[in-house]
Amino acid sequence: MDAVSDAGEALAKTAEIKTSVASVLKQVEGPLGIDASDDSLVQFVPEGGSMSGVLNTLQPAINLGRPGHLPLHRHGATAAALVQTGEALAALDANDAVVIVDDFGEDLDSISARHLASVFRQLAGQAWISTRRSAAIDGFPPEDIVRLHIKGDVRRAAQIDSLATKAERVAARHLSLQLLPAASAAVVAIVEGPHDRAALDALALRLRQTRKVPLPAASGIAIIDAGVVDGSGGAPAVARLTALASRLGFHTIGVIDGDKGVDGKKYSEAVTAAANRVVRLPEGCAIERAITNGLDDAVVINTLEAVCAAFGVTPPADLGTQTDSALLKSVVAVLKNNGGLHAQFVELLPLRVIPPTLKAIIEAIVDSGENRLDGLCQL
Repeated sequence: MDAVSDAGEALAKTAEIKTSVASVLKQVEGPLGIDASDDSLVQFVPEGGSMSGVLNTLQPAINLGRPGHLPLHRHGATAAALVQTGEALAALDANDAVVIVDDFGEDLDSISARHLASVFRQLAGQAWISTRRSAAIDGFPPEDIVRLHIKGDVRRAAQIDSLATKAERVAARHLSLQLLPAASAAVVAIVEGPHDRAALDALALRLRQTRKVPLPAASGIAIIDAGVVDGSGGAPAVARLTALASRLGFHTIGVIDGDKGVDGKKYSEAVTAAANRVVRLPEGCAIERAITNGLDDAVVINTLEAVCAAFGVTPPADLGTQTDSALLKSVVAVLKNNGGLHAQFVELLPLRVIPPTLKAIIEAIVDSGENRLDGLCQL
């Protein structure tokens, strides 16, 4: 206290401060009965002369490397949020404490959010954490996750029961990868695999850029795929993931190929039982046909040649003369056998060319999501 007071007194006697103080007080010397030139008239002391006043007038400056000590707020929002979270953790002096945190992790990076959420869970008797950071939830088991949502103008809370079956455990692998990052969406459209999602995302961006059509995200719709975890995908995986997403309170849309025969009927029934809405591609249609349906053969050939040239793929020898099923077979071989070039094919189409079937899938997803439609939509 003495040291702070001495420093304040010395500050008041510096030439610059004396001049400024005198200019402020000169015009009120008479009313106040003072001599504005008196060096001892003004001093700078802690507020109220108390220890709390000293602390309230100071701010932390931290050395996190060059250029040395800087006020905490100068280090940015993330550093300040880390220190504030550390302050809250330091206050947990009893392991039976109940911690309630709103909007946890808003200013934290994802790795720190995951770490600190797990520390709260470890140190507190109970930790109730509300967050939009999916990484913050990774430290909690699936059955501890509660998703708040609105259905039919009614506020609801959805929670996953213990995962009892193999199918549920397989689907749960998607939690941290896809479902939790999509938790702020009201609707999830689940496609069979990453190629389907890549193609749809690429066309959605093209529609936005060329025709100013809003992205599905503008309608609160997230598109995820059932094959990202194990690479298998397909309609059975769509059914598994859809069932889990429904338990979390999402309005679910399953998007499946137009498989023929007994298997096609079985797949359609399984996804229809799990999802609110099913969008089924035309009979016999998978994503590669959806990309090329309705396009001139010359456009398909030129685009496929551009894809091969851009990614070092050897094109089919007779590509320039192919039509119909032979051309589709070449498209499937090039796109599927080279790590998935579906999005790249869409991106390399002539600027104003829009594959009509692929566009119809996006429109069906958006219409189903915006209007919360149920049942089967057969394209």
